[in-house]
Amino acid sequence: MGYRSEVYMAIDAHDGTTEEHGGSASGSAQENFFRFKAMADAAGLTPTQEQWGDGGEEGIGWTQTSFDFKVSSVKWYPSFPEIQQMEAFFNLARRMNDEGTAYLSGAFVRIGEDHGDVETQEFGDIPPSVYVVSHISADRDFNVFGDPYVPPETTKQTEEV
Repeated sequence: MGYRSEVYMAIDAHDGTTEEHGGSASGSAQENFFRFKAMADAAGLTPTQEQWGDGGEEGIGWTQTSFDFKVSSVKWYPSFPEIQQMEAFFNLARRMNDEGTAYLSGAFVRIGEDHGDVETQEFGDIPPSVYVVSHISADRDFNVFGDPYVPPETTKQTEEV
């Protein structure tokens, strides 16, 4: 079976210029996204690739200004070619933003099976809101509205007067 991870990657294209970031790219979010989309095409990524997820709640998808990748049970080993492709894609988007080729922001979160095995990365001025939420689970019934505790009745002996 192997070690499994849950992964979410999100990249957004923004309006505005990147001159304040040392680059010269400018334009609408859609223009920035076209630069980004060309990069995705060059990497061979297509929406809802069959190798990723079921095409419903998981897989690859994008809109005019965003890219999302989500899988809940994947062997995320850096030696696997498809993992290298996704990591290279994220790093290329980061580099495009850093160099001012496009105004992008990104977030990457991976949660492994082991407690505390969490990896997060962000770049850009307005990273997508992707974060880890922890909760406690218990394999038992818990009923707050159970029967209240009633102490055993005590018998009062009354004396007749």
